Amino acid sequence: MYLFDAKVTESLKEYIFQSALATLSIFLVLVFLDVLEHTALIAKLGASVFIIFVMPKSYISRPRQVLGEYGIGIICGITCYFLMFVLSRNVSVIPDKVFIVGFGSLAVGVAIFLMAVINLEHPPAVGIALGLVLNQWNHRTIIFIVFALILLLVLKRFLEPVLIDLI
Repeated sequence: MYLFDAKVTESLKEYIFQSALATLSIFLVLVFLDVLEHTALIAKLGASVFIIFVMPKSYISRPRQVLGEYGIGIICGITCYFLMFVLSRNVSVIPDKVFIVGFGSLAVGVAIFLMAVINLEHPPAVGIALGLVLNQWNHRTIIFIVFALILLLVLKRFLEPVLIDLI
């Protein structure tokens, strides 16, 4: 077992460059998305930035995986959020916390099932389903997340010739 990756000595410049690129990318996301209001949603993007720039050649950092899985996560999260909202208003004997926990769990479970069935692997996007049930959001939040992902993938595509898998 080693403390440092064996490739560090021969690829130190790439490690620094790709880490700086990931830092700049998430900085831009944080500047444009309200950091205090959407913390759970931003955390998912941070994990995606790691995968996109640390493992750029891997299967899970491909556009189909990233956008497809976020799409499923967003659809499951929005659907469960609205189901929770409607049912919690009509069933007053069940505490709100039970609805939130139940529909948050359902959003994750359905998203995982659909992602496995459709063969989409990008783990951070599963959390977006949960984040949309647990947190406040609006249509601009969803649009921004999709735009941020597209921007990250375009940047990755443009720099792909110089990016390497760091792990």
